[in-house]
Amino acid sequence: YKLYEMPQIFEFLGPPHPEDPLGPTIWTRPYFDCGRSNKWIISAVAPIVDIYPRHTAYRHFQS
Repeated sequence: YKLYEMPQIFEFLGPPHPEDPLGPTIWTRPYFDCGRSNKWIISAVAPIVDIYPRHTAYRHFQS
């Protein structure tokens, strides 16, 4: 059974514009997962930002 009903269509903002600074986020190349989910897959990896600004240089991620 499913714990949560997840919609199949959702808004994905995707990677930044090519002229935007990349920042610490790394995007993978999209690939089609045939045989399993039959969907296009893309991943983003970013460092976990500490809540204390004195410990991190990535202050633009903090809210």
